[in-house]
Amino acid sequence: MFALSTVLQQKGTFAVEGGISLRRPRAFLKLLITPVWLAGMGVMVLGWALQAAALDGGEVAIVQTFLTMTLVFVLPLGWWLTDQRVSRREVVAAVLVVLGLVVFSLVGDPAEGRSDAPSWQWLASTAAVAVLSVLILRIWSDRGPAARAAANGAVSGATAALLAVMAKPVLDDLKDGLGALLTDPKTYLVVVLAILGVVFQQVGLGTGFLAPTVASGSVLNPVLSVILGAVVLQETLARPTWRAVVGCAGLALALAAAVVITMSHSGAPPPAAAGTGAEPPTPPPPAPGSPAPT
Repeated sequence: MFALSTVLQQKGTFAVEGGISLRRPRAFLKLLITPVWLAGMGVMVLGWALQAAALDGGEVAIVQTFLTMTLVFVLPLGWWLTDQRVSRREVVAAVLVVLGLVVFSLVGDPAEGRSDAPSWQWLASTAAVAVLSVLILRIWSDRGPAARAAANGAVSGATAALLAVMAKPVLDDLKDGLGALLTDPKTYLVVVLAILGVVFQQVGLGTGFLAPTVASGSVLNPVLSVILGAVVLQETLARPTWRAVVGCAGLALALAAAVVITMSHSGAPPPAAAGTGAEPPTPPPPAPGSPAPT
């Protein structure tokens, strides 16, 4: 469901002349009148509802890990709907991402923790995710369109991880009634995180590079979910120690495979991105003795 939503959103970004950028806020307003993008958001809202139901009854680390199945479905959907170039290398890497994260979920087997935490821990977690997001954007955004897609996808994944962890106490508030929900500051922070996640995802998708955007977010999301779940909600990995080691090895495999997907997109964006502001590839230098281009 999230895979279909993501591809439809990307198709919507291609309809915006000049592309999607944080420097062009009006471009986001144009998305709001783009039918295919609205359809993608409708599918995403339904996915959020199902995700909330899963979080209400399960551990954050497990739920967020299985959302990485999005990567498996987004590649063929991107090939079909937005003319993405999908190589055998990317297919193998996508399978390794999912395999690594499934190993983590089955072997690591995080135990159930608490449903809420002291306010200072939520503030510290929010600040940490904010700093991490700024560093990712500062380091990777100027290294070409594929790296920029991966950077924005990673930030979207980071906000999704914090949102998922914070959704646990907010869902408990919902059970206690509208008054408890509206008086909890975390409710409003969850809304802000959801909006930021969508915004950064659109910037990544607008580059024309679907796989790096989804791959980076699909890895950082569960990795941060595991860390925040352990630190804030006290969801500990399974004992004995070897299970935790194997689970972490699965996460490392997924991260390495996601990097492979990102690095495989150093050339031009797909043809469907033409006219959106996605950067064309740098032309090769002329051969010695050949006439200079006019």
